[in-house]
Amino acid sequence: MRERKARERAMRIFENREDEALQLSKEEQVPLAKGNVVYILEGDADDPTCGYHCWFRVRKERYLREWQLALEACRRIMRQREET
Repeated sequence: MRERKARERAMRIFENREDEALQLSKEEQVPLAKGNVVYILEGDADDPTCGYHCWFRVRKERYLREWQLALEACRRIMRQREET
C-alpha cells in the first residue's frame, strides 16, 4: 500500500505536471535527526525571513523506509521513460 502511494505521487510529479513539481520545489523541508526521531521543518524557500511554518516528527526507521520507497518508485519511472 505504501509503495503504491509513493509510486502514484511520483507519477503525478513526473507525468508532465511541471506546475505541481514547481509548487513542491518552493517548499523547503529540512530534516533533523535526533536519536530515533527525525524532525521535519517546513518553510517557504522563496522567503527565508518567514521561518518555518510547520514541523512534525517521525520515527527514523519510518522516515528512511518511506524515502527508500519513494526513490525506488522514481527509479522505476525513470527506467520506463528511458525505455520508451
